[in-house]
Amino acid sequence: MIIANLKDAMQHFENNLKENVIRRDLYQYHAMFRTSRNKYFITFKRDYYKSFQYHFNNNDGWGQISNKELVQKCIQEEAIFVMVMPDSKIYYIDPVEFMDYYKKNKTDVPHLEGEIACPLKMFSRFTGEVEVKT
Repeated sequence: MIIANLKDAMQHFENNLKENVIRRDLYQYHAMFRTSRNKYFITFKRDYYKSFQYHFNNNDGWGQISNKELVQKCIQEEAIFVMVMPDSKIYYIDPVEFMDYYKKNKTDVPHLEGEIACPLKMFSRFTGEVEVKT
């Protein structure tokens, strides 16, 4: 399945979610899904940040970019940050972990003001439920 836009991403996420959605809120560049257990901020990403390791001189491989305000909003809402890729892969991360990485490593994206990054390896693949990291 090819995911082409946020609407497709929302549908694909909901099809893979093993919880019932109670409420959906659509914004310009993301959506929030609420279930009885969790809140999810869903974003559609057109590509991976393939230059991540080169821009930040590390060996962390590819990364992912997000708007700093969106990550902060996820933290305030206690929501899980989810990204859906065109190849239909779904990844998630605790936004606090994303922000902590950014603060520790100063990963402001050099060519996109207000955008921050963290390595893809910090994200987990979504399989219908959020796994608690220990």
